[in-house]
Amino acid sequence: MNRILPLGLVLAAALGAAAATAQQRPQPGAAMMSNAPASPGSREMQQGMMGSMRHMQVMPMTGDVDKDFVRMMRQHHLQGIEMARIEAQRGDDPEAKRMAQKIIDEQQKDIARFDDWLRKNE
Repeated sequence: MNRILPLGLVLAAALGAAAATAQQRPQPGAAMMSNAPASPGSREMQQGMMGSMRHMQVMPMTGDVDKDFVRMMRQHHLQGIEMARIEAQRGDDPEAKRMAQKIIDEQQKDIARFDDWLRKNE
């Protein structure tokens, strides 16, 4: 009996410590919402991404996995294009700007395919 009580206390302390640690971990998106100074372009990307995430969170699901996938990926790509446009307009690094333009070109093609698929499958 004497061994059970101390073991129980040790387990309770360990569980309490684990719960406290979990509460201290940054939540998803917390880094984006920090008060660190950001450039206007970085803030613009952050605001757009947060709006897009909210849009996808409230997007009603159809129950058709294929449709839901295409609809959500379409929104995801729209946000990727918006972020890439901000980089292309405000960024300084030529390589990053080339990557941004490539993303714009490729994701616009993907969105056209998504739109075509949705028209065929409505």
